Amino acid sequence: MGKKPSEKLKKQVESRILVLETKMKELMFWNDAKNLAYTGEVDTKLPLRIFPSTDNVHHFHPMAWVRQMKLILGNGGDHGDYHDPVINPQVRGWYGSDGHNPNSSIARWNPYASMKMHKDVEHLLSDDVKNYGKPQRSSGSHNGLDIYAPVGTPIYACVDGTITMHEMTKRSAGFKIKLSGKYKEERIRFNYIHLMEFQETRFRFYNWKDKNGTEYGWLNYADYTTPKKYTDAKVGETYTISYNGSELKIDNNVIDVDLVLTIKKDFDANSKKGLDVEKGQIIGYTGSTGNSYQGKKMNHLHFNTYVKGKGVQPYEKFKEYIGLDVEGTDTSNKQDGLKSSSKW
Repeated sequence: MGKKPSEKLKKQVESRILVLETKMKELMFWNDAKNLAYTGEVDTKLPLRIFPSTDNVHHFHPMAWVRQMKLILGNGGDHGDYHDPVINPQVRGWYGSDGHNPNSSIARWNPYASMKMHKDVEHLLSDDVKNYGKPQRSSGSHNGLDIYAPVGTPIYACVDGTITMHEMTKRSAGFKIKLSGKYKEERIRFNYIHLMEFQETRFRFYNWKDKNGTEYGWLNYADYTTPKKYTDAKVGETYTISYNGSELKIDNNVIDVDLVLTIKKDFDANSKKGLDVEKGQIIGYTGSTGNSYQGKKMNHLHFNTYVKGKGVQPYEKFKEYIGLDVEGTDTSNKQDGLKSSSKW
């Protein structure tokens, strides 16, 4: 067994309190709901509310109450013996011009494109995936599942287990975490790919070299102590970034830098044995390192699983926990690269 992260439980409690406090600010009281002729959507133009310091009683509209409880609690991603890799995971749907999906009238929408795997596991794939799952690349396979996740979306340990890899690879995977643990008595290796990379003074969510060999991607925390716009050199997308000394914010996502640096430090000190983590613990944040960077809307977590050394399509293994919108009518507008699926 590996070494437990220092102050892990304290950091996790603090992190979850922060999440709850943030969600509580989205609470809307009856006057707001009445003024909106409440239809189930929160008007973001209204000022955010906190609980009043007076003894006045505030009554919720019934529909508003359901909405607010979902905002505060959600499902937490915990399903007992398994935790979602990101909260409310949704199969990525946007794919350039790759693939053809006859079940959708939305151009470029093809969530099947990430699900066609190599031949030795094709017996695990559904008929729909076999028929429409054109591989993304000319290699003829895509080993894993692309899950929609804007830059800076937290990723979670799916099971109690041991992190056996936590590093930037020289290959297409970019920054990668490997987690080995048991799910229903079956040992599985979970791979989280294209993650953000963090160091003491700098971070990056993508890495790219132009034709002249100039490398782009590294950003210094110190340059963002006041909010600034950053435009990437590859695609030309603009992000709003800020840093307060312990937390980094990229667009809508807040990143606990102290937490990920602690994980990095503890893993580096015990890389031979690995680092033990608990199911539901935040272990990193999504990025687009490696060969994945295509802009905000198509940002994702590449998630794959191995049983006895052979790849198993995660959607087939955990489909009851993963959203798949084949037609795109429900989630295509939501996969905007800004709002994480945990807030849908």
